[in-house]
Amino acid sequence: MIATPTAAFASASSLNGRIAARVRALMAARRVTNKNLADCLHLSPRAATRRRLGEYPFSIAEVEKVAALLKVDPQVILSGRDFEMELAS
Repeated sequence: MIATPTAAFASASSLNGRIAARVRALMAARRVTNKNLADCLHLSPRAATRRRLGEYPFSIAEVEKVAALLKVDPQVILSGRDFEMELAS
C-alpha cells in the first residue's frame, strides 16, 4: 500500500509528530528547503523528507543541527516553548 501525503504524516498527538510539525512550520516560515535540511543533516533528500514528515524520528543530535539551521533554541522544536513567537520572527 502506498501512503498518501496526509497519511504519511506522523500523528500530531505523538511526540515525533509534534516535533515534525514544528520543524515543517519553522522551515516554511524561514523558507528553508528540504535540500537545506538534507545538507544540514548529511542525509539524502528522501531521508530528510521522511524525518520532516514524521515517518522517521529525529535524533537529539539532529534536533540540535536543525535548530541551528532554523536559528532557534532546540527547546522550541522539542517542547514548543516560544514556538508562536519564533514563527512570527
